[in-house]
Amino acid sequence: MTDQKLRTGIGIIADRTLVRQRLRQTLEGKGFTVVANIPPEGCSASLLESPLVRAWLVDLENEDAHDELYEQLVDIPRVPVFYDIGLPLPPSKHQSADATEENKRRWERRLIHKLNAFRDPEPVAEEVSDKRVVSWPLKPAQKKNKTRSGKPAEIVWVLGASLGGPNAVKQFLDDLPENFPVAFVYAQHIDREFASTLASTIARHSYFNVVAASPGLVLEEGDILLTPVEHKIDFDEQRRLHFVDQGWTGAYSPNIDEVMETVLRAWPKSCGTIIFSGMGKDGSQEARYYRQHSRPVWVQTPESCASSLMPESIIEAGFDDWQGTPEELAAQLIKTINPHPVSCEDTSPDRGRLGGGMYAGD
Repeated sequence: MTDQKLRTGIGIIADRTLVRQRLRQTLEGKGFTVVANIPPEGCSASLLESPLVRAWLVDLENEDAHDELYEQLVDIPRVPVFYDIGLPLPPSKHQSADATEENKRRWERRLIHKLNAFRDPEPVAEEVSDKRVVSWPLKPAQKKNKTRSGKPAEIVWVLGASLGGPNAVKQFLDDLPENFPVAFVYAQHIDREFASTLASTIARHSYFNVVAASPGLVLEEGDILLTPVEHKIDFDEQRRLHFVDQGWTGAYSPNIDEVMETVLRAWPKSCGTIIFSGMGKDGSQEARYYRQHSRPVWVQTPESCASSLMPESIIEAGFDDWQGTPEELAAQLIKTINPHPVSCEDTSPDRGRLGGGMYAGD
């Protein structure tokens, strides 16, 4: 064993050399450590999951050519990935040098503001082997092909997340059993361009089905509705989905408070919400009304989050009913929905349904 000083920092993935150079120069000029600066072809699973990388910046001009990489990025445990870098456009012939410089400064301020939470701390001495090998847990095997249950959902939970959310939500879903009598409405702050990749990966190793939002959709048990970024949604008296003319309010889309409000209105006695990793305070306003209606509000434990601001805002307001890691949240939901598991020999029609849990008397 030898003593080495390991620095952690930012990783950059970009398919254009000039972009990689510019991002590195900007970050290092602001005191950040860049520990990886690579094209997408150089991304191995071990590098993407390296504990030396505290956050990834991704800028791909040809996104369609890198679907596999996007799927890998969704699976990165507890490492935030930033896609919306917003590089300033090259100056036009009509733009003054002062305007060009001001655009550059604004871009730099936005980028640094995003990354300040992941600034490299002072390096510390650690013992590492000369040939450093990191072993990572194997992903669960692909579960069987899934079809919709055909049973309208009577219990619906909102899953709210932002930065660091996709991996946490995926871990949560992977731990839920087959034929679990719940549907989820998943509100994730995400770039519109990345939504399709999220849909294809979030439930890959779970028993749940991701369904697209479409007018007239009725949620069924085992569904995960990925809330659209571009359309605000609502449910009518028959719990059929429809799009609302106006868009989401607030700084981020979808607005998690508005999603929670919509679900509470449609399932007033049989809904709940779980707020996972994320930045900002989205969800904390509607959590107050869930508490007033005796509906559960759970949060991911801050120490297990890539960004703990969203769960902490609910905890600080005193609106949380339960806290846990993604795996603990799944176990608690199983216990809540069906606290009295039936035996394998029980073949009654109600086998596997609500066993006297939170919603039995609603």
